[in-house]
Amino acid sequence: MIVGIDIDGILANSVAATLAKINEAKNTQLTYQDWDSWGPHDNFGMTQYELMAWMDIAWSDFYFMDFEEPKTTISDLTALQEAGHKIHIVTYRSFGSHSDVMSWLHSKNVPYDAVSMCTREFASKLEFPIDVLIDDHPRMPEAAIMFPAKKVYWIRRPWNRYVKTSTIIPNMIRLDTLHDAINHILERQEAK
Repeated sequence: MIVGIDIDGILANSVAATLAKINEAKNTQLTYQDWDSWGPHDNFGMTQYELMAWMDIAWSDFYFMDFEEPKTTISDLTALQEAGHKIHIVTYRSFGSHSDVMSWLHSKNVPYDAVSMCTREFASKLEFPIDVLIDDHPRMPEAAIMFPAKKVYWIRRPWNRYVKTSTIIPNMIRLDTLHDAINHILERQEAK
């Protein structure tokens, strides 16, 4: 099975790194919990372009960026590959951070088989050749409905906590961590 995994908010704690840069420059005290939508400009008085520029600045300092789940990420990804799954990193981002993200993946020894970076114009990460997607984007329920043959593990984060779905989405499971999602994938494999 090919498992698509998002970077920002799933693998990398880029939100905390971005907020640290914003706080330092603007003398604010924004926290991880303050990022309560994926249109943070609604909360921080920034355009989407400005926000992406701040994320690029945070990624340019990638050596200081940690994993979202530092204790389990590498062992979980390794277990996924050892069980025969392919890891396809799938992420939205501006072109300004592509090389920094690749350098971060290499510096952290993140195991993967493919990487796809796309701009916001790309319709959906689920259009990539993956069977499963682990993501935290607030619009993921809409995407999951459009791609019913693909399994989606939607990870709880402050920016998607207010998203409500009016229907049950059979191909989507809401979980707390990347670790939970990978364990679910491996347990399903063992059950077969």
